[in-house]
Amino acid sequence: MSAGIKVYSFKGADGVGSASPFCLKLLTWLRMADLGHQIEVLARPPSSTTGKVPYVERGDGSLLEDSERIIDVLSKEHGVVLDADRSAEQQARAVLVRSLVESHLYFFLLWSRWQNDAGWAVTKEVYFGDAPFLVRPLLTRAMRNRVVRDLWGQGVGRERPAYIEARVGEGLSALEEALGDQDFFLGTPGRVDASVHGLLANVHHWPHNDVLKRQLVNHPRLVSFVERVDDRWWSDTSA
Repeated sequence: MSAGIKVYSFKGADGVGSASPFCLKLLTWLRMADLGHQIEVLARPPSSTTGKVPYVERGDGSLLEDSERIIDVLSKEHGVVLDADRSAEQQARAVLVRSLVESHLYFFLLWSRWQNDAGWAVTKEVYFGDAPFLVRPLLTRAMRNRVVRDLWGQGVGRERPAYIEARVGEGLSALEEALGDQDFFLGTPGRVDASVHGLLANVHHWPHNDVLKRQLVNHPRLVSFVERVDDRWWSDTSA
């Protein structure tokens, strides 16, 4: 049954399963849950109603969108018990950690990749290097304008680099404190670890020394966390 799961995702870079933190989150969780799946690397705009990735197609042809919703539904359908026995305190902790990663640090990653000119030069090649030559300039311009517009509306796009660097350092320090001396954020592997890995692996392995990567090296427990997840669930890649 699980072999009927097809994941639509952006391609990876330098051994990372996907250059999208949310796609990598889902792919890591699927490996943690031992759910067989196929990966369909998108070379066209997503077919999801949101226009975003990841989304999955199940064996009956139905689509599921949004990484959290996908994990919720697949957990119920396939009896995944990774987080079945979490206490109320652990569940609250997981929500806070996931929010720090997906609703805070994620936007700084977008800024460093799409708005910052040096980061954009790398992003353009990773995401669009295989796009047809004739449509590539129009496609890259449209996508960058869309992301930069969204960052401006969200607020991060209006900030100065020094402010962004300070907030990144603050966020990573908080994340490292939340991990503490544990191997995983709630002691045993779960979906919150997939979420954190989705973002941090995309920082640690990204082929550009951007603001997040420069800050991450100052947080060795987080680096060790990324490498621990890589070794356990992504040993078949070059990460």
